[in-house]
Amino acid sequence: MLDVKNGDIVLVPRLPSWGYVAVVEATTDWKGGYSYDIHKEKCDYGHIFPAKYLRKFRRSSAPVSGQIRSTLRTPMRFWNINYCGEHVNRILSEEPEVLDAIKDEKKKLDNLIQDSFNDAFDKSKFESGLVTKLNEGFSDKDWEKILVKVFENRYPSADVENVGGQKEKLHGTDILIKIPSPVREKEYAIAVQVKDWAGKSNEYVIDQIEKADYWKDKDSGYTLIDKIVIFVRSSAKENAELIENSRVKRSNISFVWKEDLQVLLAEYGRTIIELND
Repeated sequence: MLDVKNGDIVLVPRLPSWGYVAVVEATTDWKGGYSYDIHKEKCDYGHIFPAKYLRKFRRSSAPVSGQIRSTLRTPMRFWNINYCGEHVNRILSEEPEVLDAIKDEKKKLDNLIQDSFNDAFDKSKFESGLVTKLNEGFSDKDWEKILVKVFENRYPSADVENVGGQKEKLHGTDILIKIPSPVREKEYAIAVQVKDWAGKSNEYVIDQIEKADYWKDKDSGYTLIDKIVIFVRSSAKENAELIENSRVKRSNISFVWKEDLQVLLAEYGRTIIELND
């Protein structure tokens, strides 16, 4: 992403809605234009990069090549698709109605069902309502157990363990996510600290989660790949100062705020609904 320059084309899956991919044009260089700031009006999650919306397309529309469909299945946050340049140019040359059309009847049926579901399902109401209900029904320690279930669902091949308790003062970790390494005997580890706090937080959370280095220093050994603090009730807007803290940036600490947690829980909730159906 650091190589993105003004005028580059970027594909953004699942925008403007689930079944589409947005095509946008960078309006500045990434290194100069990317910012962690939270939008003053939208009060979003921060991480802003200015881009111009060009068009959207369905993955299953006729002009979309197999190469584009294949690369869109990549499980990464950001990757280079220069090798698909001519295929992207074809999409940009097509009329919007062509990019929205689906020839295959089965795919068309699936997309119409998904569109109808998206229209009927109030996603934001479900997300905010779910967190409200959980906060009413569970205490701070219950949240650790809830999130173990959520992470087990999100990472089915991982070993998710609630490690809080007396030894927490040594490692500052409530939940340890252990992911098998494909090339080593050791495991990757993600340390998670859960805070049931409201409002503005302080540097204490940094002191606590930094103790998670305990896991990579153990003789049995883990490769610690992330240290995460989940705030059940606090928002990013309330904690802009903490986000900008130089210690946070040096330690590579990740924060999950209540607005991020809403999305995470809603994703889990939808899988439960699907399983029940």
